[in-house]
Amino acid sequence: MLLVFVGMTASAESVNDTLIVKVSPQMRCENCENRVKTNLSQQKGVAGIETNRANQTVTVVFDPALTNKETLKGAFPKIGYQVSEVGKGEVATCGETTCDSHNNEKTTCNGNDDCCSKK
Repeated sequence: MLLVFVGMTASAESVNDTLIVKVSPQMRCENCENRVKTNLSQQKGVAGIETNRANQTVTVVFDPALTNKETLKGAFPKIGYQVSEVGKGEVATCGETTCDSHNNEKTTCNGNDDCCSKK
């Protein structure tokens, strides 16, 4: 019985949540992206960080038992960025190409194929 309880506790703790934010001002170079990643990786509970200069978003995978979205969003102003959360189904726009910010698929393109590259 104890093993079942321990197994259930371990699996409940391994569930991560995701925060996707759009940043301002723009991340213009790899150094900007690295600064964001370095700062956020120091936050307790962060399991992964992905930046996307094309659509100016940062995706943070985190353990909700150790941190929350508000705490993570509060880390951005310390390095000079304001953020707005991107909700499920919202679309981020980069240049003339519209991208789904959750799976990075190109939905429209006006000749700028490099704007949103597929994963």
